[in-house]
Amino acid sequence: MSKELKYDYDGDLDILHVYNSEISNGIKGGITYGSFNIDIGYDDKVVGIELEGASTLLNMPENTLSNLDSVNMITRKVGNILFIGFTVIKGKQTSTLQVNVPMNSMPTMMSK
Repeated sequence: MSKELKYDYDGDLDILHVYNSEISNGIKGGITYGSFNIDIGYDDKVVGIELEGASTLLNMPENTLSNLDSVNMITRKVGNILFIGFTVIKGKQTSTLQVNVPMNSMPTMMSK
């Protein structure tokens, strides 16, 4: 995913939602893997990801996550693995999180 990204942070639930503009076309379905909720668009591509427990996993306070300077996300399918990487930036503070999701844990909609 290399489109312009936006994000929302819900401090009450400690969830960071990162998404691209294609999410406005709708969501076909979703996949939950650990702390990740992956939004799948009608073109079978990842259009957004929610990270539960974001402040703990990214090691950033909630007030920082609600006012980030930049959010980057990479999703890439390699063989039977979906690679997801997040980087969040606020001033000089940067945090990165990566996860590899086995494709056998996903429905067939991610087969492309």
